[in-house]
Amino acid sequence: MLDLLIQKLVAPDEDVQRNVFNLLSELIEKGKSPISDRILSEDFIGRVVDVMLNNSESSVFTHGIGFLRTVLDFEDERQQQQQPNEEAKKAIIARTDSFTALLKKENQKTLGETRLKTVEHLYTLYKVCFFNIY
Repeated sequence: MLDLLIQKLVAPDEDVQRNVFNLLSELIEKGKSPISDRILSEDFIGRVVDVMLNNSESSVFTHGIGFLRTVLDFEDERQQQQQPNEEAKKAIIARTDSFTALLKKENQKTLGETRLKTVEHLYTLYKVCFFNIY
């Protein structure tokens, strides 16, 4: 089922992309379950982020940032409850250089939107990873 959802993310239909990310977010927000564990796995999150980064000029990137925020907030909440599962966070952090490279790209059609969403993502990542240290 999750492989099918990944395939739907590369579909040209923005509504389908939005619905896939909404479904994935809802499954995570419902709490710990076998399906949410699979969604939050390093492999699955890595595949989702790779699709986003490979399509950074499309709506899949824009809708995906909200999903990543959900993932990071959920992981942060689990860590505060002493139930950490760092797999999803690892997959996202491993691709931070790719996100920052988007800020330097010059030939993007939707440069403003991509940069805005990239900055939002980097802020969320920083907040979740470093604000809890203090």
